[in-house]
Amino acid sequence: MKKKIIFIVNHAAFFCSHRLAIAQQLIKQNYSFHLIIGQAGSNEMEAEAIKVLKINKISYSRTLFSPQFSINIFKELFSIIQIIFILFKIRPHIVHLVSPKAILFGGIASKLAFIKKRVFAISGLGYFYTGKKNLKHRILKSIYFSLLKIIFSNDSTKIIVQNSSDHYELKNILNLHNVDKFEIIHGSGVDHKVFKFAKFKIRKKVILMTARILFDKGVVEFFKAAKILKKKHKDWKFILIGSIDYKSPSTLDRAVFEKLLKEKNVEWKGYKKDIRNDIKNCSIFCLPSYREGMSKSLIEAAMSGIPIVTTNVPGCRDTVIKNITGVLVKPKNHVSLALGIEKLIISEDLRILFSKKARLFAKKKFSLNSVVNKTMNIYKKI
Repeated sequence: MKKKIIFIVNHAAFFCSHRLAIAQQLIKQNYSFHLIIGQAGSNEMEAEAIKVLKINKISYSRTLFSPQFSINIFKELFSIIQIIFILFKIRPHIVHLVSPKAILFGGIASKLAFIKKRVFAISGLGYFYTGKKNLKHRILKSIYFSLLKIIFSNDSTKIIVQNSSDHYELKNILNLHNVDKFEIIHGSGVDHKVFKFAKFKIRKKVILMTARILFDKGVVEFFKAAKILKKKHKDWKFILIGSIDYKSPSTLDRAVFEKLLKEKNVEWKGYKKDIRNDIKNCSIFCLPSYREGMSKSLIEAAMSGIPIVTTNVPGCRDTVIKNITGVLVKPKNHVSLALGIEKLIISEDLRILFSKKARLFAKKKFSLNSVVNKTMNIYKKI
C-alpha cells in the first residue's frame, strides 16, 4: 500500500514557491500525496499556483481559513472541521504542516483526527516580532504559543526550523528542550541548475528588490534609500517586483504606495511569476526585511551570484557571510540601507568578489537537493 502524506499550507502560492520540490520527490518515490490549502493571500499569485498544481497533477482541497488570523470564529472553527473531515477520509500516515495558521489549525485538526506522525515546518516567526506591539498582539501571541505547546506534545512530532534564532525562541517559549524534536533545515532550497551564475557582462546598473508589498519587508526603507542614492548615482536604477494585493495587516496602503511611486526613484514592475532574468540582469539585490524564516529571494540571488544588501535580522543575515557575500545593515533604517547599497555601487571590484563567493556559499548551504533529502529522511525516521 502506498504511504500517504498530506501537506497543510496557508495557500497554494506559498506551497508552489517553497515546497513543490518535496511533493515532486514524494510522488516520484511512489507516495500518495494530497495538499490542503486555505484561502488565497493574493489572487494573482494564487491563480498562477493553481496552474502549477494542475501541471504537476497534485490533488488538493481548499478550506475556508485565511492566511491571517481572523475574528470570524465560526468561519475559523468550520475550517478546522473541514480539515478533520479530509484527514479522516484520507487517513494519511504523515501530516506535514507549514506556515503559522496552517500549523495551528492543522495541528488541532490532526490531533483530533488521531494522526500521530506529524512534521511542523516553522517558516518564520515574523508576525509575532514585527507586528504592532499592542494588547491584541500580545494576547494573540500568548494564545498561539499556548496552543502550540499542546499541539507539539505528541512524541512522534518533528519540528523543522529554518534558522538558529527561531530554534532558540521556540525551544524556550515552548519549554521544549528535547533536541531530537527539532531539525534545522536552512530554507526551502534553490536549484543551482535553475538559478545559474549570472554573467557579469549582462548585468546592468540595477538594484533589485523582490517581495510582496508589505511594510515589514522594508518596502518604505527601500524607497527612502533610493531617494537618497538617486541624487548621487543617477545612472543606477532601483526596481521593485512584487504583488500589492496580498491580504495582510502589513500590506502597504495603496495610497501611500502610489505616493512613493510618484517620486519616480523606484520602478515597480508588479507581480512576476518568473524573476530569473530580473535577478541575473541586476548588479545588487536588496531585501531590508524586519525578519524572515529564511528568505528564499535572498537565496535565489546568492545562488545567481548577485551581491546582497540585507538587514541584520534572523532569516536575512543567515543568507550571507558578512562583508564576503553581502552587506548587513540596520533594520528599519533607510540611512544605513543607503550606505550599505552605496558601498557596492562605488566598487565594481567588491561586487565581483562578493558574486563569486555568494554562488559558492549558496551551493554549499542552500541546495535544493539537500533540503529535499533532509526532509525525506525525516519522513523515514518519524
